[in-house]
Amino acid sequence: MYLFSKGTVKPANQKFTSIKNDYSLTFGPYADISEVKDDGDIVETSFDFVSLKQIKDMIQEGSVDVIGIVNSISEVTEVKLKTGNSKAKRVIDILDNSAKEGMLISFTIWGDLCTSLQVKEGDVIGIKGGKVSFYSG
Repeated sequence: MYLFSKGTVKPANQKFTSIKNDYSLTFGPYADISEVKDDGDIVETSFDFVSLKQIKDMIQEGSVDVIGIVNSISEVTEVKLKTGNSKAKRVIDILDNSAKEGMLISFTIWGDLCTSLQVKEGDVIGIKGGKVSFYSG
């Protein structure tokens, strides 16, 4: 097991890769790559990424794995539930280049994840098992 840091995320040059992904990690001379002890906490996870453009044709309530670049992040807001309780809500807009002019979707996160997720504009984010729903078109 290795820990990689001080790299960059770039669009993949499809001429030079056989990996099915739109992005590649690049490490230069200042990269820090070090072997670490496997503590068993990391489990294998696989993704089946779909482009943001494909989501509009999906069945509502389906689940999806997506990857994109964080375009904007809302402040955390409190939403009143029908039960009378409230829950934290945050909206993250992500985009990809799956359409000529680019595609953007809003992804809503709830509860403790709103404050624990450390993400900023420009970061690449992968979402596993996101629920597809349509709100106001």
